[in-house]
Amino acid sequence: MAWSLPDVGEGLNDVQSVCFQEYMDALVDGISGKNCVLSGCACTPQGSPDMTVAVAAGEVLSNGALFSVSGGNVTIGAADGTNPRFDLVVVNSSGTKAVRAGTASATPKPPARTANDVLLAVVYVPASDTTIAGNQIVDLRAMREYLINLPKSDDGAALGSTSLKWADLFLASGGVMNWNSGNVTLTHAANLLTIAGGALVLAACTTSLPSMRLTAGTLQTTPGAGDIEMDANCIYATTDAGNRGVVPVEHVIRADATRTFTSNTNQQAIFNSPTNGRLTLETGVYEFECLVSMDTMSATSGNGKFSLLGAGTATLAAILYLTNGIDAALDTITAVSGVVEVTSTVAATNMATAAVGTVFTFWVKGTFEVSSGGTLIPSFAQTTAAAAVVKIGSFFKCRRMGSTSLVSVGQWD
Repeated sequence: MAWSLPDVGEGLNDVQSVCFQEYMDALVDGISGKNCVLSGCACTPQGSPDMTVAVAAGEVLSNGALFSVSGGNVTIGAADGTNPRFDLVVVNSSGTKAVRAGTASATPKPPARTANDVLLAVVYVPASDTTIAGNQIVDLRAMREYLINLPKSDDGAALGSTSLKWADLFLASGGVMNWNSGNVTLTHAANLLTIAGGALVLAACTTSLPSMRLTAGTLQTTPGAGDIEMDANCIYATTDAGNRGVVPVEHVIRADATRTFTSNTNQQAIFNSPTNGRLTLETGVYEFECLVSMDTMSATSGNGKFSLLGAGTATLAAILYLTNGIDAALDTITAVSGVVEVTSTVAATNMATAAVGTVFTFWVKGTFEVSSGGTLIPSFAQTTAAAAVVKIGSFFKCRRMGSTSLVSVGQWD
């Protein structure tokens, strides 16, 4: 039951049947949807009546804002010894249950509500009363359903406004959001949202926000075709059900300008833009590739040695890489030679068969583990000192493949 006044003879006193202005104002507020009850909030006497009124849990709109009201009691103040009064039970503009006490009088009337009070009930408090019974409480809830009125024309109304916004949107299982009569739909199923009829276009990234962010979790036991996942190690994609693969996220550095070495035989960072040519890595297994061409080297027989770690701070393990190099001028057909290494520091031998060319080009590819996170600085040491120059286009890249215990990703058996 909602807003209703008792007929004469139905209440404790016939004055309860009077339709006061305050009641009508509250009713108009409720009908407008500004201050109204959406569900619950019925006021009832206690099982063993006292000077409290029980208010059921429910939801209200106060000044258009949605509030959930917890069930509980409100206390009616002590009765006047001579005259009766009316008290209002309300939910205030903060969503809290409250009582607005009236003034005792031989001809009582209800008090004025505070701005944006949602009226729930009026309580008639006779002189010297000590308990509130059911016939003293009149239900004055102006109830509104959750139904939102249809616009008067197509595309003719907004849901909320820039100053009055809805707090939350609750849809049932299987609910559908439908744009332009099915042009694009967003449909819910258990743990799944499906977009149909169109594409999802994400906003451009900014200096502080990505276009999309994945959260690391636990990989599915059996991924489905088209699934994208992320754990603490990598991002993965699946093209056919169950056959997960690693999505490469590569760290790349490339010489966009020449870099001149100091003329010595010490290991030196191959890249200096960014300044240190240094990469910070977490623990894990990595694959790497490097292609470097240097000219203005010494004409003395010999070329140089590669260092994966350089002066970096990471702890590397399980290193395996192959080098191939040509100690000859560009555009010269020359036999390629190389070595296989398992060391993070400068190799002990020339990377390729020693010759007297002043141009040396080498390629390195392999894998390594970072067992303790830190930095690595891909470096090179000349066999004979010279002011060698790293050519534009030289690069180093690596990508994480998994944790240090990685064995396989995909349907291997």
